Amino acid sequence: MPRADPPEPDNENYSLFEEAELSTGQEFAFDEMNIVEMPIALLTRDTKGIHEIPLSADGQSRLVCANSSKYGLPNALAPKVILGLMWLWGREYPDQPQTFTFRLRRLVQQFMYPERFQRYPPSGDLLQSVERQIHCVAGSQIHTDRWWDISRRARKEVDISIIDGVVTVDEGGRNRPRVLEVTWGKYFWQSLVNRYTKPIDARLVQTLEKPLDLALYRLLDRQLNRKPRQKYTNIIHLARFKLGMQGQKISAGGRTASSYIAKLLREALTRLSREQFTVRMTIDRSTDVFSVTFERIDSPKPQQAHEVREHDQAGDLIREFHFRAHKVPRDQKRARIARADRKQAAEWVDAYGVDKATWMVKHCVDLQRQAGNDPILLFRGLRLYEAAACGAYEADQQKRAVPQVRHGQKPRDIFDKVKAWQRYEDGLLAAFPLEHGRKAERELKAKALEIATKALAKMPSVPKHLLDNTVEAELARLVRLRMEALDQDAFCAYPDEATLRQALSEHHGFDPMG
Repeated sequence: MPRADPPEPDNENYSLFEEAELSTGQEFAFDEMNIVEMPIALLTRDTKGIHEIPLSADGQSRLVCANSSKYGLPNALAPKVILGLMWLWGREYPDQPQTFTFRLRRLVQQFMYPERFQRYPPSGDLLQSVERQIHCVAGSQIHTDRWWDISRRARKEVDISIIDGVVTVDEGGRNRPRVLEVTWGKYFWQSLVNRYTKPIDARLVQTLEKPLDLALYRLLDRQLNRKPRQKYTNIIHLARFKLGMQGQKISAGGRTASSYIAKLLREALTRLSREQFTVRMTIDRSTDVFSVTFERIDSPKPQQAHEVREHDQAGDLIREFHFRAHKVPRDQKRARIARADRKQAAEWVDAYGVDKATWMVKHCVDLQRQAGNDPILLFRGLRLYEAAACGAYEADQQKRAVPQVRHGQKPRDIFDKVKAWQRYEDGLLAAFPLEHGRKAERELKAKALEIATKALAKMPSVPKHLLDNTVEAELARLVRLRMEALDQDAFCAYPDEATLRQALSEHHGFDPMG
């Protein structure tokens, strides 16, 4: 799981938030950086029988409470309670004491749900739930090896609590408010005093009703504050260890859990976009456990919703096969894809690339129909025509690269694009070790050999020259990818060699055809 570098602290006092409010017309609260990425509660209201929450895949970070605890672990209400407490403390105690008192009803009305209780007071049940969560947080401990200690400017292994103690100063009555005294945990309090914090939109925090929306907003607002995008290679780890999600579907793992989490994140982003927090989410479904990338859209257009992009190259290739072979619409995604078919399609994408693999699918179906054979029902059935389609693709590309003689044009005036393309490939092959090193060249050659061997594995006997030619072609393809080369269509679109070489020099920083 990637860990973001801790940002520099805000060395100014909390009046910075007031200045931001004056300039933007919005209210700002603040969040502590460590607890943004370490959920202090499960996203559920029922935590009975749960005494430990994992906060990292390696097991080094956990939120725990004693089995004998009267209150148990915090639930989904706790993050909102803690944010309200931090906001109240920062507003009403400029001297920043470790111990402070407050009226429970004021916390709920002014710092948790100010829009809700303008005409009527909060119920007794809500007040009791908020107070219970304060006790739950006080009874819990965070064990972690990645707590950022700003005074030492290093990550430390710690065993800390967010709240050390809660005292009922006044039990309250018919005409008296209930008053509590809270003492911040020493290291958490030091983190607040040393400004390892960030401003957050108080209006948005108070508006969000769904616990997942609040957790996702806090995490993404923190991660996308100083960088354009944040990628999580494991969407299940993101849900469990960053957002505090648990459940049977998530515990199932694999594509089941990944699809379920992607659905929940998509719905949460839809709700956040209504509050003008617009994020682009890109989901890569090419593996059993999806990866997900978030990008903040700083200046969305009016009425622009969030964006969700899903990359499933293997699935798209199989849907292309269904369309070519059985006329199933490409946007039909309800059909379940067999694991073996997905694996085979992923191998095609890895070996040939998306464009070539898509072309080969169409050619395989055409070959089957021309031969009058039985229809191909499964993607795996394309293996019978794979080698022939691969060879036909190369012949088709060579044919496309041959320039046509226009009327009145002499053959010697024609720009020989076939030879020019070969010179371009040779130049990239020669420049690759100079740009990336000999080690990278050896690794690429080994990968080309592996791909070629796999592609020819179905043949009973492989002549050495065929293997060498296949390896050479794959190596050229891999080098083009690594060197970000022009594709052949763009290359052949240039009208003359001088214009082409100038464009290549600008693109690569050198002339591969020189």
